[in-house]
Amino acid sequence: ALAGPLLGEWAGWRRWLAILTGFVGVLIITRPGVGVLGIGHLFALGSMLSNSFYVIMTRRMSATETPESLILFSALAPAVLLVPMLPFSHALPQDGWHWFILLM
Repeated sequence: ALAGPLLGEWAGWRRWLAILTGFVGVLIITRPGVGVLGIGHLFALGSMLSNSFYVIMTRRMSATETPESLILFSALAPAVLLVPMLPFSHALPQDGWHWFILLM
């Protein structure tokens, strides 16, 4: 849906129908009744929009950048942004999970 304004690749009515059907399905699964959506739903919506923007911008930048630089910066940017938050939100895994995670 964002590819139209950002890349000039406009979606037809069938694709819009598929997007709408998928979105309605997600709403039914997350909230079967008719009720107020919570803050978690807004975070999920924000995550969906930011991931969509990331995919579209990666596609746009692939015309001028090398795959190695795209991978480097897509891994480096979250590390630079999230590492300073570790002291405030980090909790060690319990029950031996840290060894499993370390082995992965």
